[in-house]
Amino acid sequence: MWPDFVDDFPANLFRLSGVRRDALRSNPALLKPFFQWICAERDRRLFSGTTVGVKDLLDDAVKVKRRQTHVAKKIATLRNDPQRLSFEEKIRKTFPELADLQPTA
Repeated sequence: MWPDFVDDFPANLFRLSGVRRDALRSNPALLKPFFQWICAERDRRLFSGTTVGVKDLLDDAVKVKRRQTHVAKKIATLRNDPQRLSFEEKIRKTFPELADLQPTA
């Protein structure tokens, strides 16, 4: 089962992380540095609060930044949409008990 799990990762993830596939296959303790690299790279590349999955780690950093910038602009536009803001105000008036809830985004 472990070898199948390891073999499901794209080859480029191993090359980029510096952890060899065969080494991880034979030493499960290497999962920690492999996972730490994935998390650090993800945190370095992503800033819009969204992801398209492993492509964010494997695609060229410039391409990922362009995609993240585009999505962040779209999200900002939606946040400030007058219809959305009006709807949220109606919800607050209709359900005042929801005022104490923290927003999810």
